Amino acid sequence: MDSIGLVTLRGDGAAEAVCAVTVTYGERLHLLAATLSGAVEAGVSAAIVVGNGIGPAYASAIAGLRDQLHIPIILVLLSENRGSASGFAAALREAMARTECPFLWLLDDDNRPASDALAALRATYETISGYSPETCALSSLRQDRPFYRKAAAR
Repeated sequence: MDSIGLVTLRGDGAAEAVCAVTVTYGERLHLLAATLSGAVEAGVSAAIVVGNGIGPAYASAIAGLRDQLHIPIILVLLSENRGSASGFAAALREAMARTECPFLWLLDDDNRPASDALAALRATYETISGYSPETCALSSLRQDRPFYRKAAAR
């Protein structure tokens, strides 16, 4: 595993700093860029992107998103596509080692969040008591995926 972007992410200095975490593969820059752009619009202050077996050209293009989005991005490169679970595991290890953001927002690389999605998650977090970021996970689901909404309601 190689890590590009040798900086420690410190969020935006606020106690509510959120780091977006995503995994990508193939040639999906247009999808990843839209997802990260939506996350920035929603309020994230940094991102960790795992390149799951991606080539050098795609890795370079992802690194270019730093300037476009004006946020720090750590790019973690896996030598082969190990699947989403392994990719997110690598991203979470990197987040724990190199960020001070108390909140991590896991996003698929092809799911641009709505501009109010992070605010809704934060509002929900504020309504529950007795939890800290270390012991709490919240999920938001796409409206066009009724199966997942049904499963979450159970």
